[in-house]
Amino acid sequence: MNEGTKTGIFAGIAVLLGCVWLIARPTEKQGEDIGTPGRVLFEKLDDPAQAASLEILRYDEELGEIHEFKVAKNGKTGLWSIPSHSDYAADAENRIRDVATSLVGLKILGVVTQDKTEHELFGVKEPDKNETKLGEKGVGLLVSFEDQKGKKLASLIIGKPIKGAEGHHFVREPGRDLVYDVEIAPDRFSTKFEDWIEQDLLELAALDIERMKVKDYSVLRTTRGFQIEPKFDAIADWNSSDNKWELSEFLTYKQGAGADSLTPVTSELLPGEELNGDKLNALKNALAGLKIVDVRRKPTGLRADLKADAGFLNDQESVNSLVSRGFYPLSISGGEPEILSANGDLHVYMKSGFEYVLRFGNVAGTEEGTDENKLNRYLMVTVAVNEAKFPMPELEELPKKPASADVPPPPATEGADATSDSNDAKAEEKADETADEKDKVESELDKEIKRIEKENQRKLDDWKDKRGKAEAKVHELNARFAEWYYVVSEDEYKKIRLSRSDLIKEGAKAADEGFGVDAFRKLQEEGLKKKDGGEE
Repeated sequence: MNEGTKTGIFAGIAVLLGCVWLIARPTEKQGEDIGTPGRVLFEKLDDPAQAASLEILRYDEELGEIHEFKVAKNGKTGLWSIPSHSDYAADAENRIRDVATSLVGLKILGVVTQDKTEHELFGVKEPDKNETKLGEKGVGLLVSFEDQKGKKLASLIIGKPIKGAEGHHFVREPGRDLVYDVEIAPDRFSTKFEDWIEQDLLELAALDIERMKVKDYSVLRTTRGFQIEPKFDAIADWNSSDNKWELSEFLTYKQGAGADSLTPVTSELLPGEELNGDKLNALKNALAGLKIVDVRRKPTGLRADLKADAGFLNDQESVNSLVSRGFYPLSISGGEPEILSANGDLHVYMKSGFEYVLRFGNVAGTEEGTDENKLNRYLMVTVAVNEAKFPMPELEELPKKPASADVPPPPATEGADATSDSNDAKAEEKADETADEKDKVESELDKEIKRIEKENQRKLDDWKDKRGKAEAKVHELNARFAEWYYVVSEDEYKKIRLSRSDLIKEGAKAADEGFGVDAFRKLQEEGLKKKDGGEE
């Protein structure tokens, strides 16, 4: 084979290879950009403040469900809310800015593939609320930002981490096949509701709590309706002088005359029992840091104080909304219906003159993102003025002014006409003295009346001011609580819902003697039984 022939063959091979590359390479018609390393992915998103909404779709492979989370800013009010959670108020201004910043200037570090059959391998399949099914693999986390006009600023599917490159992940843009290597932290795109809200639910300081009342009861559904089973009511007051909790009231319930009748009885602690101050302090601190994990919107027609509007009880859908969550609008002794709870109530009294009422409902599913399948619980919160803190002030009674008839007339005079002029002069002088004395008395009386009126008004103004501040706080808090069933984790629930064994403990002396309260209670419950062939 001569050199010319060889040259021709090599030239032909080169042409053939060139044709193959031309056929295989991405084309403008295909609409793909191979992605230049160093290129910024989202050039339109150059200022985090542009972002007015964020939507996140996360696929749960175990449940085969898409979890949707969205937070958006109201263009008129400038307030943030969470549309995916019934427009609950969000504390998102700073968090949105921080999250959006992670996409501002995000650069392509390398192109991994443009083969869409490999999307599952790299975990960048797009989650779809309608199409993604149970058992699918390789579904990524979809993050989308829009501006106030609804224009897309950035949208990215975040896939698996890249081994050997810490902080790097496979990503792609929805609607494109190219998979890139970028450095990004997907944990910043949280779909946890509690990460986007003001977490201090009650807005109280532990030091301001001065009394707590535990109402331990349950409501059970029976064939005849609902049955209330009260267990105990206990009031504990904080003694600031001795820095300890004191049991002010302890009611238990005994069987009444009727089959379903239970009567409250004032009870005492058993010998060797004492109030568990540690548990009460832990409860107080838990209330100051109470966090929720979710919310559900209440039905309309239920006021902030949980009193039902006319016709509410005839709306079966609204009633079912309450009952399914463990809250029962029941009439006690024929009175106005009130809301009772499946697992009792807690009343928390504040120094400033109002009280929180926490009602504990049913289980609300399991806690998201935990392996232990911990339960969540429904909780309702209301606030009311504590009227016992605002008795009407004792006002001093005003003294009465004496009537003119009460002033004695000048004394009568007797004698001859010769002394008439002299007597008249004396009478006039006496009358003047009496009038002066009367004016002096009335002047002093007027001053006293004015002093009393001023002091009474001061007392009333002080009472109105203090009560008015409490009413304003109650109105503010109820406006926030009124629309929502709250959901708390099992851990939070256990901190704020005390049983009798939590509230009352065995004293140190009883434990040292070796026959403590627990053993005594066991004997009470089981009864003293005769031994075989022996004595009691």
